[in-house]
Amino acid sequence: MMPNTSIERARRSPNPSGPMRRVRNIICAVLASGAVAACMPAMIRQSPEVAGTLTLEGAPLAAAVAFVQTDANAKCGESSLRAVTDERGYFSIPVDRSFEWYWLVPLGDRVYGWRLCFEYQGRSFQGYDGMSKHIPPKQIRLECELSPQKNGAEETPRSPFACKRRES
Repeated sequence: MMPNTSIERARRSPNPSGPMRRVRNIICAVLASGAVAACMPAMIRQSPEVAGTLTLEGAPLAAAVAFVQTDANAKCGESSLRAVTDERGYFSIPVDRSFEWYWLVPLGDRVYGWRLCFEYQGRSFQGYDGMSKHIPPKQIRLECELSPQKNGAEETPRSPFACKRRES
């Protein structure tokens, strides 16, 4: 056996050449792309901070309960994100965040949805629906009215929602 052949030197060499170098480069590229697209733990915003005023026939409505629900399959009143309106009809519900594994390079568009509901005197009212791609806005301000709309001689609930977005 000849100890100094080029094959022997290539096996012992830390820097391979030819086909072995190409294989090594491909493996490094695959590992590097995996690191770029990696996921990381993060607290992701599920709903914005929701604040506004609630009125009934133009007068501030106190003691109504406002709910923000981020679970599409749950009833709005089952949410832990809630606030009671004050004497001015004002309510403020904090941001909802949850822990998730966040992909730095997303595979498709993530959609977030949330809704605002009210309970007053045993009745439930749909206030507002929000849906957005990626992450919901940081905050939203609303003006909400629970009195029915007058359509000629008939009174019907406001359709579809009791709230209008207020520009800040």
